[in-house]
Amino acid sequence: MSTHGDSPGYWNRRAAQFCMDPLSLLIPGWGALMMRVGPGRNSPPLVTPGRLERGLVLVLPGIEGPSFYADAVRRGLDAAGVGAALEICNWAGAWPGTLFALTRRGSDRQAHAVADRITDYRRRHAAPPVVLVGHSGGAAMVVFVAELLGPKAPLAGAIALAPALSPGYDLSRALAGVAGELVVCHSRRDVQLRMLTSVGGNFDRRFGRTAGQEGFAHRGGGGRLVQIAWTRAMASQGHNGGHIAWTRPNWVRDNLGPRVKQWIGGNKPAAGASREQAD
Repeated sequence: MSTHGDSPGYWNRRAAQFCMDPLSLLIPGWGALMMRVGPGRNSPPLVTPGRLERGLVLVLPGIEGPSFYADAVRRGLDAAGVGAALEICNWAGAWPGTLFALTRRGSDRQAHAVADRITDYRRRHAAPPVVLVGHSGGAAMVVFVAELLGPKAPLAGAIALAPALSPGYDLSRALAGVAGELVVCHSRRDVQLRMLTSVGGNFDRRFGRTAGQEGFAHRGGGGRLVQIAWTRAMASQGHNGGHIAWTRPNWVRDNLGPRVKQWIGGNKPAAGASREQAD
């Protein structure tokens, strides 16, 4: 079940474009600015009336905004058979996402906008399930949105890929806003994120150490907090432990797709899907 985005030549060309720009070494999203998804990113076949009736998966990109990376996550979920609408949510709007890492007030304002989008969706449809999947800065926004929705209007599930939040951030309020699992993916090899948070800070205004590299210190959640650390076994799916590697379509398809399908449609994870230990 491969897509052209999983072919070695395609990814090698993208990697070459990314690495040719020295700023990519400092700002993970810089290379993505030249690979932004076009105006049709939320049009058929991944966002249709039929899909919207089955549920909504919002993919929140990193500080680069709607890009090839966010689209890769969406294609991986589609390849896994997720039948809900797969929509890229430009949570930063017309502004650079880095601005919202500078003040919690700014990031809270953007989180309110995403929560309003979810509320409007639920108003227009028969209360289908909503799932959030965020990467980097977008993963921090996933946590903030879950906090806003709370136990009265929880998400069906949420995934934070390399979240730009400090390891000590309290997830209690976010967990209250998720009916299923809050899945956190982190990698010790994510030196890009650590460099960025050392200079500009995490989204909770803590500098240096980041949950995207270490995971969260939070314990509890009744088994609904699932933290997945990168392992060498993931290299077989093209995941080298780097910041962007969490968006690889093959890895998303095999490891996140079964979970999202379960949250959206009650389907059990497919055989062979990864099984991680919940904290």
